Order: sequence, then C-alpha cells, then structure tokens
Amino acid sequence: MTVKTLIMGATGTVGAQVAAQMARRGLPYVCAGRGTTTNQHPSVALDFERPETFALALNDVHRVFLIAPGFRDDADGLLAPFI
Repeated sequence: MTVKTLIMGATGTVGAQVAAQMARRGLPYVCAGRGTTTNQHPSVALDFERPETFALALNDVHRVFLIAPGFRDDADGLLAPFI
C-alpha cells in the first residue's frame, strides 16, 4: 500500500523543507494551502475556515504533517474541526 502524506504549510519554512525531503526520497505527498499552489510540488486547496475543503484535501491521504498557522491566537479552535 502506498502511504500518501498531506503537508500543511508547504509554502512556509518548515513545510517547504518537509515537501522537499519527501520529493527527494520519492515518497508520495501533496501540499495543502488556501488556494496557493506551487509548480514544484503537487498541491490541493485546504482552508481551515472552509470545512467543505477538508474531504478533497484528505482524499487518498493516509497521514498528515500538521503545523499550526503562525500568528493566530485561535489556532486550537481553528484546527479542531479538521483534526
């Protein structure tokens, strides 16, 4: 079975490094963002404030690299519905 990882925050410092390492190792992954895409990595739209984006982002995904959005006092409440 192929295990695909959804990478949160792939346009940031940490997430970009996770995506780069996954790519170098030939591991299956997809990067998630609020409509921002990158030509370097496969990507899917995911917005924690729009629960309707969760199902598509999680399609065929077996694990998630989750990093909380920076500069948000409400990160726990924002992420809870997704988790």
